[in-house]
Amino acid sequence: MEISAGAPGQCSAVAPWGLNTSYRVIGDRGVERIEDDNIGPLWVEHYPKRKVEPASQLICLSLLAIVMRKAIMTIPYGNRYEKLILALAEFGIPENQFWELDNEIKTM
Repeated sequence: MEISAGAPGQCSAVAPWGLNTSYRVIGDRGVERIEDDNIGPLWVEHYPKRKVEPASQLICLSLLAIVMRKAIMTIPYGNRYEKLILALAEFGIPENQFWELDNEIKTM
């Protein structure tokens, strides 16, 4: 896997197994298709607004589920945690933000 640093707290990676699938989520503009290339930018856009905007919260929850599913279903090696870390790097999602949202879900 190739990993390159971007802005502070973000990185991008190119995985050899390719996580090229798309999903649909309901956002503030209706039902939208989410391609792999959109996951990181959507996270950056909606994560800071998730506590004040219901649409952003829904998008973040959808992205969390998509990343977890992609990690488990498409990465061929490693345990569940290792797969998730690789997927987070692939999509440029900071680990601390991902785990913070995961903990918020558990306390809802």
